Amino acid sequence: MTAAEPLGRRMSIALFISSLSAGGAERVMVFLANNLARLGHRVVLVTFAGDGSSFYRVDPRVERVHLDVRRPSKGKGTYQLRQLRSLRFLLRALRPDVAVSFIVKANILVLLSAWGSGTPVVISDRLDPRAHPLDAARRVLRRLLYPRATTLVVQTDSALSFYPKSVRRRATVVPNPVPRPPKATIADRGGGAPRAPLMVAMGRLHEQKGFDLLLRAFSSIRARHPTWRLEIWGEGKERGRLERLVVELGMQGEVKLPGLTNEPQKVLFGTELFVMSSRREGFPNALCEAMACGCAVISFDCPSGPADIIRPGIDGLLVPPRDVSSLAVAMDRLMADHAERRRLGSNALSVVERFSSSRVMAQWTELLSRAAAESHRA
Repeated sequence: MTAAEPLGRRMSIALFISSLSAGGAERVMVFLANNLARLGHRVVLVTFAGDGSSFYRVDPRVERVHLDVRRPSKGKGTYQLRQLRSLRFLLRALRPDVAVSFIVKANILVLLSAWGSGTPVVISDRLDPRAHPLDAARRVLRRLLYPRATTLVVQTDSALSFYPKSVRRRATVVPNPVPRPPKATIADRGGGAPRAPLMVAMGRLHEQKGFDLLLRAFSSIRARHPTWRLEIWGEGKERGRLERLVVELGMQGEVKLPGLTNEPQKVLFGTELFVMSSRREGFPNALCEAMACGCAVISFDCPSGPADIIRPGIDGLLVPPRDVSSLAVAMDRLMADHAERRRLGSNALSVVERFSSSRVMAQWTELLSRAAAESHRA
């Protein structure tokens, strides 16, 4: 089965996620919604936090529902109960063949909302649970509720191994899709000629992404590469701290934080080197996109994700997690060697086939069809 082939029957599918802000989980949720709608299924995409807007383009065939549950100044528990009540009412009104939720908070709320309804629920954790500990209440709820899910979807075998057998036996691994860029060849990157000496990183400006570590690594070697520049694309609560660090390290003329972009491929095609400095990851979209655009890539071997994508020495470099000195050595090596960057970037293009959108969508459609079929048999 391919993403272009319809399933045996038209299904009604409800998708749940807190919001559709810029982020990896949000991007994959929109990918899933759009492709299911193109296959002819009824798709309702539900959000219940934020303002209901979407950073990503949602296919007009996808029905959007935003539950505008206002957060009170006091009474967090009351707010969550109102969210739960609204979701439970909506789920019973929609009566979908299958419900899908992304991220722990939504997973817990949807599993509680679906309790007793007979609706099969497919949940998905989008980060390595070892690297993202929960508060005590959510740990208890996850332990009690996850075994009730029809299927748990995770992105790597490493993440899957975290869960107890009661969850693993109903779980599956589905990686993130890697879209094919319009011009994913080395020839389209200038026939192999050196481009502007630009290093790029992308992601939320958040402690998780380790951009402070990247800045310190770049600072330690920049004197050896005076023509190189670093751009960190993204937005988030760490902007102020990162901007202060740039000033502290005296790199105002060499480092830019341009903000968000809706055209990451356009940025990546103009880049010689992509660096992922994350302290923890799930299955990093930005890393895959950079490889799909033929960039040479370096990444920390952080928990879950990069080691499932990069084949060290073949299509990229992995360095020990959080090791700024090792990161600087790897950056220094590739900044000085255009031929090696070209070799790694050329090999990296195969990521498009390894994690193709059609393969990933086929996995999703199969598991959703199976979940709905199990429900009807019951």
